[in-house]
Amino acid sequence: MRDFKVSFPVPALPGADELRSIGVPVLALIAGKSIVHDAGKAAARARTLRDSTVEIWPEASHAINGEYPERLAERVHAFLDGVHEHRQG
Repeated sequence: MRDFKVSFPVPALPGADELRSIGVPVLALIAGKSIVHDAGKAAARARTLRDSTVEIWPEASHAINGEYPERLAERVHAFLDGVHEHRQG
C-alpha cells in the first residue's frame, strides 16, 4: 500500500440498518493477510448481515481469487447448492 495512491474519495460504508436490510444470503470469504482491510473487523461487520456465512481464510492475501481459485470455486458452489436446497425445502 505504500506505493498506492487513492485518487478518489473512499466510498462510505453502509450503515448497520442498511446491512441488516439485505435480504439475500451472503457468502463472505475474507483474506486474513490482506493489506487492504482488517480481516477481523471485516468479518464482524459481515456477520451483521441477516443471512451470512462468513469465513476468514488466514493464509490468503487480498488476491484471494488468484491464490485459491479452485478452493474458492468449490466453496461458492457449495454455498449456492445450500441456498438452492434451502429455497426448495
